[in-house]
Amino acid sequence: MALWNPEWGHQEWSPTNISKFRKFIDINLNGTDQNDKTKLEFAQLKIREINATNDTIRGVHFSFGDSTKFWVLFHSLEILKTERAERFIMNADNIWFFYASPEYFSYKPK
Repeated sequence: MALWNPEWGHQEWSPTNISKFRKFIDINLNGTDQNDKTKLEFAQLKIREINATNDTIRGVHFSFGDSTKFWVLFHSLEILKTERAERFIMNADNIWFFYASPEYFSYKPK
C-alpha cells in the first residue's frame, strides 16, 4: 500500500501519473448501504479478475463521497486484503488498485 500526498513531490506514484497508463473502473460510493454493498461486491470481482489475469491495463478506483459510511472504507480495505491486492494507492477519499508485474518493481535504473 502507498499513501500519497501531493505535497511529498514524488509524482511516479501519483494517481494522475498511474491513470495515464491504466483504465480504471470507477466505484463511486455514496452512503446508500445497499447500493454501496452491491458496488463493493462488483469491485471485489473485478479485483479478483485483474489479479487472476495479471492485467496491467485495468484497475479499480474507489471514490468515497461525503456521505460514505466508515464501514464502506473498512470493507474496501478488507476486500483488498482478501484478494491479495499488493498494489494500491490511498489518499483522503480515494483508493486506486492496480496490478503490476513483479519485474516492474525489481527494475532499478543505473
